[in-house]
Amino acid sequence: MKNLDGVNFHNIEGENVYIHTRSGKTYEGMVICKSHSTHVFDDARSRERDMFNEAILLDEDVSCAKDVYDLGIEHGDLISVEPRFKRTKSGFVKSRHIDDKAMVAAAIEVLRQLKEENLNWFKSQGQISDSSY
Repeated sequence: MKNLDGVNFHNIEGENVYIHTRSGKTYEGMVICKSHSTHVFDDARSRERDMFNEAILLDEDVSCAKDVYDLGIEHGDLISVEPRFKRTKSGFVKSRHIDDKAMVAAAIEVLRQLKEENLNWFKSQGQISDSSY
């Protein structure tokens, strides 16, 4: 497992994840530390939480690397963390990565307004001309 964008492994240990294969299949699993149990592993509390010490426990009947490859899962397939989205009774929204979701919502709203008002931001900035269409 390799970290692509600032994930803190302490924050995702024990979280459910989705493995997205290149063929379009999605499998589920869980992020675990390789020394996950304090009653079995002496270093369970002290072991570094990083890409070398974390693993994905697949929710599939696999027992070796070949079984995993036979599912179509390969090195480099993307893994996403279950967002745990929830809207509370009082109207609040809770979710993992909520700052990213807020940015996407803001971008969509800007694009909606540009379309609704028939505005072209690039044209108004002099970056494209009428002949570019």
